[in-house]
Amino acid sequence: MANNFSPEAPPELTTKPAKRPTISDIARAAGVSIAIVSYALNGKPGVSPATRDRVLRIADEYGWRPSAAARSLRTSSKTVGLAVIEGDSSSTNSSHFVEFLSGIQSALAGDGLSLMVHLVDSAEQAAQSFTNWWAERRFDGFLITDARTNDPRIAAVNRFRIPAVALCHPDTARGNPCVWVDEEDAYGQCLTTLIELGHTHIAIINGTESLDIGKRRARAARIEAARAGIRLTVMSANSAELSAAHSRLLLSAPDRPTAIIYDSDAHAVTAIDVARRLQLRVPWDVSLIGFGSSASSQLSMPSLTSVSYPHREIGESAGRALVKAVAGQPVTVERIDLGAPTVRGSTAPAPGR
Repeated sequence: MANNFSPEAPPELTTKPAKRPTISDIARAAGVSIAIVSYALNGKPGVSPATRDRVLRIADEYGWRPSAAARSLRTSSKTVGLAVIEGDSSSTNSSHFVEFLSGIQSALAGDGLSLMVHLVDSAEQAAQSFTNWWAERRFDGFLITDARTNDPRIAAVNRFRIPAVALCHPDTARGNPCVWVDEEDAYGQCLTTLIELGHTHIAIINGTESLDIGKRRARAARIEAARAGIRLTVMSANSAELSAAHSRLLLSAPDRPTAIIYDSDAHAVTAIDVARRLQLRVPWDVSLIGFGSSASSQLSMPSLTSVSYPHREIGESAGRALVKAVAGQPVTVERIDLGAPTVRGSTAPAPGR
């Protein structure tokens, strides 16, 4: 399943993490003693206003923060952080998120690392948190999920040379270690499966295209559709409710698609009920494909054609990469292939075929 994307890590992947700024660094830059810096940073008397301002300005430029370890805000064990973005996050919306976390933790535990998960409102907030937490010595590395094309979290870890692993395409990771789940190829194979069954109008209800993977899925599908000369409709949905609404809109249209691909099994199973309410038969009137090969997809009526998505194994791969990154060891980029969909009862030849 997993293949090394590159036999050798690029130079930037082997660079050791930047040394966190210390009081000694600030004292050296300001041309004063460590005691003066300590007084200035802690607001104690005995320091002139001009010196205090200079020390505080240099401390801010260096990105210095008081050590959270010194303030007993963390234990002596090494810890890696994951800031999960609420809202349009595919992670928080996934029923398999716990499997993914379990895989990460199992890989970390063997090396004495622990995982802490924080919920944040945006990628920008996560980037600022990474910077602060690293300076305060709260964490020894970070995992980045749901990457954007120009993700501020990746910019932050690059700026401060913070150990991090990203779950995204190598181009999006911008030199950081990454675990790349090749969903683009899987979407192409879904299109191929449906095209071979004679479908000439196919729709995709994709996750939000604010995520890099959403854009890549859509682009891969458009390339395959153009190659085959078929019609493709792409819509975005970041919730089950919106996905169901899009399904109803598509299936109510006079020129409705004869097949729909969903980015999750849960959304595809919901679409089976939407089709039934519209007096459409799955798969004879419309074929459906999901992602996940979950138990619910196999128990649905009809059972769902789906692409297997090894959430736990992906978490384990990310965890192993984090262990190496925190230790300053070379890390290769890892690619995980999903393969073709497992055909079950929800796909059939196009109507009239």
